Amino acid sequence: MKRQIERMERELKEKENVIQFMNTEQKIKDTDFSKSMHVAKEKLGKLEESVNTLKAKNKDLEEENDYVRNLIQDNNLLELYDETSNQFTADTIECVMNLQNNNISASKIGEVIRTVCSLCKRQPNRVPSATTVNRISDMKLSIATKQVEDLSKKSNLTLYSDETSKFGKSFEVFAVTDEDKNSYLLGLREMNCKSSETVLETFKDILQDFNDLCDGNDVGFKVLTAIKNTMSDRASTEKKFQNLLENYRTTILTKIIDGWPMLTEEERAASSRMNNFFCSCIFLVNFATVCGEGLKNLNRYI
Repeated sequence: MKRQIERMERELKEKENVIQFMNTEQKIKDTDFSKSMHVAKEKLGKLEESVNTLKAKNKDLEEENDYVRNLIQDNNLLELYDETSNQFTADTIECVMNLQNNNISASKIGEVIRTVCSLCKRQPNRVPSATTVNRISDMKLSIATKQVEDLSKKSNLTLYSDETSKFGKSFEVFAVTDEDKNSYLLGLREMNCKSSETVLETFKDILQDFNDLCDGNDVGFKVLTAIKNTMSDRASTEKKFQNLLENYRTTILTKIIDGWPMLTEEERAASSRMNNFFCSCIFLVNFATVCGEGLKNLNRYI
């Protein structure tokens, strides 16, 4: 009986040891599992933060995309005409002037602007009509004439004049340069005939236009008095025109210069004197043209 009890105690002890071992193993496993769960929770938290960050960035990008899309839609309409002031913008007027300088006719400028806008996926709210373009052309002439006000304040100007015939009509062009070699076109006018008197009357009309467009301050006459030199070709018409111009300029000097009667004869002569120069380059150009044609014909037989 005693042995049986001892045997049972040993078995019980072994079972207790087994249970204790199993409990220890289970505790170890539980600890490792807790650590793994903690690490997993930390990784999950970081992933959630990354997801939230990406969601926020995606939302910002969607808002920016919507803004850009709306901006593109808004910019599809190109404002050339200001509805508030009921006139075309300054940039549009400058564009029209540039197109005119490139020999685009008034009736075609509106269509040219519309076509170019279509290349840029833009729609102009309005394009200038032919009548508006012609009015802008008159504005351009007025702006150019206003520039003569600054020219009237200069001195020692040189006048260039030349006559040409196109399509059975005669035209005279006048231009001046200042001491800084800046060039100014005074005007290009059609004439009834090529006489020197007609050239002078044409130049007088241009000067009077300056007077009228510059608030009647005798700007045209002041430009005339500032002309001290002339340059033209050797045509007899131009030579006589320079003499007529010098006499007319003297007449204007008596009205423009204060105290003219008080000046001495030497001072009057110095103020009235003009230096007349003649260009012989046309002869050389014509000579070169004829020689060039002759050399071309000669090369055919060589």
